[in-house]
Amino acid sequence: MKLILKSLIGLWVIIMVTGLFLPKDYRIERFTIVDADLATLHAYVQDLEQWQVWSPWLEADPTMAVTLGSITAGPGAFQSWQGESGNGELLFTQVNEQTGVSYDIWFNQKADKAQGAIQYEPLDGGQIKVIWTMQGEVSTPIFGPYLALFMDGMVGPSFDLGLYKLKSLVETGTIH
Repeated sequence: MKLILKSLIGLWVIIMVTGLFLPKDYRIERFTIVDADLATLHAYVQDLEQWQVWSPWLEADPTMAVTLGSITAGPGAFQSWQGESGNGELLFTQVNEQTGVSYDIWFNQKADKAQGAIQYEPLDGGQIKVIWTMQGEVSTPIFGPYLALFMDGMVGPSFDLGLYKLKSLVETGTIH
């Protein structure tokens, strides 16, 4: 019994000490290729009202209540949300119909801030590569770096779903 207790305490100490030395930063990146013109794509990306149609998080948390700011499109567009999965705010910092949208995003009463972007990269044949990124740093000491390690695995599938829905919407006018 003492050996098991000592082993558990030792394991706990190792986990805590390791957490002090792990990186706190993370980066998530996903992309898709769409067959659409920039104007059609940009109309869905630069307007937070349109995000309600293709956002992966509304599907993941049906309790989520989204509040849009007085500006919903272009620079300064703002939204906040509250749900079982958490709360946060998003603010468009840069909007360009040729290159995409950049935003700041805060989670958990602004405890954690990240920067995100949905960028457009025109390809040959009229296609557009749409790249969704988010990077930030987890502020929680000791266990935050463990969260940062798994951030891509936790958020990446939501980016994949959102890009799938956006692609479908832009190409066909509906989500399949």
